[in-house]
Amino acid sequence: MAPRLRKVSLSSRFAWNGLSGSWAQLTELDAGYASYSVGNCLALLQSVRNLQKLSVYIDSGVVEGHHRFVSHPLVSLRVRGTWDRGMLFDHITLSSLRDLSVDEIRSEWPQSQFISFLRRSSSPLQSFSLEFPQEVDGMWVNNMIQILQQIPSIHSLYLVYDWCEMRGHSFLEWLSPRILHNGQVDCLIPKLKTIFIRLDNQLVTPRYGILTEMILSRCSLAQTTNAGNISGPIERIEKVEVECFYDESWDGKDDTTWYKEVSEMLAPLRGVVDTVRVVIN
Repeated sequence: MAPRLRKVSLSSRFAWNGLSGSWAQLTELDAGYASYSVGNCLALLQSVRNLQKLSVYIDSGVVEGHHRFVSHPLVSLRVRGTWDRGMLFDHITLSSLRDLSVDEIRSEWPQSQFISFLRRSSSPLQSFSLEFPQEVDGMWVNNMIQILQQIPSIHSLYLVYDWCEMRGHSFLEWLSPRILHNGQVDCLIPKLKTIFIRLDNQLVTPRYGILTEMILSRCSLAQTTNAGNISGPIERIEKVEVECFYDESWDGKDDTTWYKEVSEMLAPLRGVVDTVRVVIN
């Protein structure tokens, strides 16, 4: 009854098997936090071929009779839920994907299947969002490095910090470029231009010193490589934003003090990076 309907946001579970008519013309769907299975999601992708943007919460790896790959022209995908959500990537090929967002990747994450999905899709990803687990160890860092090695085309990296104490800060260090003995530059995501960091509360404190050093080294080397002195150029970081969801129920510094301290720690980036923003919500 709504032939021009294109965008829908849901707050409760919806049975989308056999969608037709106006629903089949959807281009954007946010399925909220209602739980779906991998099979539900596959059925959706098969029914709604015009869908360009999807956000879905998966809590079951049941595929419900789907035993073949689903190829879909999806451009943006956000997958949330339990570790079962990773099983979705066993069954899909998204060659047009530009924007990919996943919740925290824990030890149960099906790493090999996800890598296979990235290789199989060969999509020119431009934006990648990930959430840090509560404890970061060497295995997690290695997994993330393997993933980022598969998507060198991304321009924007979104890092979400929840309660992570960030004992393993080497992940940010791995984003720093290195000059090899042959003069070439070795760098994860060489086209990176935007870094967005979201803090779930003011008690989460990433090591801003490591962050600024990494960004400054990339910007400095980008200028050198663009001048033609070193082979293997990388892009210059153009925008850095830190967003904090300030919780007044926690004891400690007020929002003004927090804002001032973070701004001062990011001060070395001003004049080097085009845009540096600190936002409190």
